[in-house]
Amino acid sequence: MNDPTEHFLISPQKFLLRKSGYEIQMLCHFSDSENLFIRFVEGNHLVYLLPEDAPFEAWRSGKIIHEGWDDFAPFLTEEFGTIGANHGSPYTFTVSMVRHWFTEADIGKELIDDAGNKFIVIFINSLSAFTIHGVPRMVNGKIKFAKAISGPLYDNGTKLAVNSVKRGQMAQPCGRQLNPHYRHNCYQLSADGDPVEENVITECHSADLIWDIDLCRVDAMLEHIAKNPGRMISPTAPELESAIHLDLKINFQPNAAYTIASKFRFNRAFHGSVLFGLVQNYGAVGFDTQEKLVPKLKPYLQKDTHSYPFEIDLSEPWKMYFSDYVSHFFTPEDCVSPDDIPNDYVDIFGNNGQREFAVALGYSKTAGITARNSTERGPVNLFLPSSGKIYPYAFHRPKVDAGEEFELFAYRQLFKPSGSNIIYYCRREEDHYIVNAICHAPGEECITLPPELADCSFECIDLSGTISLPEKVSADGILAVNARSKGCFTLRF
Repeated sequence: MNDPTEHFLISPQKFLLRKSGYEIQMLCHFSDSENLFIRFVEGNHLVYLLPEDAPFEAWRSGKIIHEGWDDFAPFLTEEFGTIGANHGSPYTFTVSMVRHWFTEADIGKELIDDAGNKFIVIFINSLSAFTIHGVPRMVNGKIKFAKAISGPLYDNGTKLAVNSVKRGQMAQPCGRQLNPHYRHNCYQLSADGDPVEENVITECHSADLIWDIDLCRVDAMLEHIAKNPGRMISPTAPELESAIHLDLKINFQPNAAYTIASKFRFNRAFHGSVLFGLVQNYGAVGFDTQEKLVPKLKPYLQKDTHSYPFEIDLSEPWKMYFSDYVSHFFTPEDCVSPDDIPNDYVDIFGNNGQREFAVALGYSKTAGITARNSTERGPVNLFLPSSGKIYPYAFHRPKVDAGEEFELFAYRQLFKPSGSNIIYYCRREEDHYIVNAICHAPGEECITLPPELADCSFECIDLSGTISLPEKVSADGILAVNARSKGCFTLRF
């Protein structure tokens, strides 16, 4: 007999949910024999495989398959570097000495290096370390921060006996950059329309997270310290002005999918602004193969470490090899049609030649700045670094003015990839059911859709390649696909 204190997933059309502070935990259907346990931590994911008959409480004994601390995408700005998500200001420096004489009363004290760069003390780490941040200066009408300390540091002409300097280090509470990164104005979760109680396991069909965020101005923090010396202040303190405001509605679904309907507003002007799209993928754990699949791209040539060119074709699953020479920025010229750039990106992981786990992420084709009629995405639409990550660009502008607002609709989904020539996955986008399919080789295939789509008609909102589809799904939920070439399609029900 089951322990009444344990909670089991009964139906693949539902999922189990628990909120604990800023962490949301979910147990979702994955395959006939396994479920996924997902820890959603402020946009990042830790994912575990569990037997389909294991309870929610057994997640610690599951097999971790994704440990992503870089899944939520930041903004890249010329003035402040990469900010948001896991990124605060990178222009902090932790200075170590055998013993320094600074106390909290010295917060706001100005130091200078040999090149005349000015820094102020913003945090006292310990008796042997403290943190400084560069003082902004204007260069050609743009804010600039020192990226390094040039030579010794001086305190009113006294040379500091510095042992080491580490850029991007700050112990508040800890991290590689200025922490914390976000000011959380609202973080409210509801399941099937009802508020979710803290630390209570809930069964539901759908859950919505209302997440209201401010990215604060680091220069406002420095100005505040200068006006209030001797006082520590958080980078997200309520009195600091917001640089970028994000209003997010995240809809969690039973099939390990979620969508992000977002509105973001620039409260100050930025140069070189890029939004990686609120979704990116950090990789997976415990797999010997990683493949990337991005439809609508042409094959392209890369050079290896010996400068020999070789072809990469991402329109079919391409095995990723971790080496510097595979990094590539994709522009419309890399697409089969420059006017039809990708909106969908898939990472596939496996062992011993078997595909076992996939992550799909992308953007709506009909809503927001990625819609097919949008002009906001800019010249770069994707960056694949040598690390194996995937950075789908959603927004790229040389300059953004204060007060400009934009909307973006993104998705992320985990699924069991099929062994056929079609990779497909399904989710809801507001009032519609969406099916994405990528035909990475010609052939005739039958794909099985969720039971609720049986005998349903659909609208094909995106189609590339030579692919024939029936007018509706069969009564037993089968969609017959005749692909006479590689390509992809998106159906809306």
